[in-house]
Amino acid sequence: MVRISVNGPWSFKLAREHLLRSSLGVECSLWQGRLRRVLRLGREYFLVEFSSPDHRILHLLIHGEPSGRQIEEAVAITRRLFGLDQPIRDIYSKMSAVNQLDIIRRKFSGLRIFQTTSLFEMAATAIIGQQVNLRFTREVKRRFISLCGRHVTVGGLHYVGFPSPERVRHMTIENLRAIQFSRRKAEYLIDFARAVDDGEVHEPELQRASDEEIRARLMQYRGIGKWTADMILMRALGRLDILPSLDTGLQTAYGLAFKRPRPTSDELLELTAGWTGFRSYATFYLWAYLGSKSPSLSRVSDESLYS
Repeated sequence: MVRISVNGPWSFKLAREHLLRSSLGVECSLWQGRLRRVLRLGREYFLVEFSSPDHRILHLLIHGEPSGRQIEEAVAITRRLFGLDQPIRDIYSKMSAVNQLDIIRRKFSGLRIFQTTSLFEMAATAIIGQQVNLRFTREVKRRFISLCGRHVTVGGLHYVGFPSPERVRHMTIENLRAIQFSRRKAEYLIDFARAVDDGEVHEPELQRASDEEIRARLMQYRGIGKWTADMILMRALGRLDILPSLDTGLQTAYGLAFKRPRPTSDELLELTAGWTGFRSYATFYLWAYLGSKSPSLSRVSDESLYS
């Protein structure tokens, strides 16, 4: 058992509840109040378990016999997944200057932006979810993981890790069509997996680039538009100043929270111009607010699936 200290407001309960409702939580399962998922550590796959006795400590249990290096890697991935290194106090301080955001911030205090383990995981999830509803996205993603992922058995229970780009690049369009991918989405995903596996899309290199440079490079690939690039920036690369203004769920949430007609994409950019530096969190909390108002409202667009 590894104990990971957490600084600043943080709630494992909110993280767990929010994740399990999201399309990003398909690869997770709940076991006796703990979250479980398979992680690739080095070249091996392990079932890992997350729990928290209080709001200052996150427990990480790795089933099996990981090496010291693999334990270090698991800790780094865990910190990324749960957003433990995000400057939450500074973000909250900035959000508190906007009265309505401050009210929402207090309601969801301790909820961090959950990140995917890799850029490829977020890109694949976004491609799967394009132009379909949350229920269908989760079902197709579940089938995709089962088909292409690495299976791990612990205590007689079976778990599957998120597919690697090396594995996905060798899938055929027919393989993915059989689990209800459209032909075009199958092409997008296989092509992008090939680009990642070949090193054309290299996450450590992208981490050093600006938001605009990353958007431009990602949008060269079929199936990666501005909204998908923004989701990768926010949910995979941890960028804190992303506002996906094309997201109709975000537009609806803003209208509800600020008691005004739903803004257009251009209007939303203008209305939030003063939110520089914390727009990712403003977006994430507005999505959470929308979901809390009504489950049906949280599904007003396919593009709010990833909150």
